[in-house]
Amino acid sequence: FYGCSYQPESTGYRTVEGDIRTAIAKTCVNFQNVQISSRTDRGVHALCNTMHVDIAPCSETAYDFEKDPNRLRRAINFYLN
Repeated sequence: FYGCSYQPESTGYRTVEGDIRTAIAKTCVNFQNVQISSRTDRGVHALCNTMHVDIAPCSETAYDFEKDPNRLRRAINFYLN
């Protein structure tokens, strides 16, 4: 990874936030206001970082992850693996 903070795809740099944004987008939720608890640079280990994301279902038929946040966590982890 080239650090934690999102970089435009045009840079070609893979970042932690970029991968998480991509995974969240695949779960059928609209998201905004991504906040990460700290920053890391390339080559630095970061354990126990946290992230906050405001979400909303992308359609009326989409699963409401606010009722079961662990299901959203599992979905995001699925797309990260």
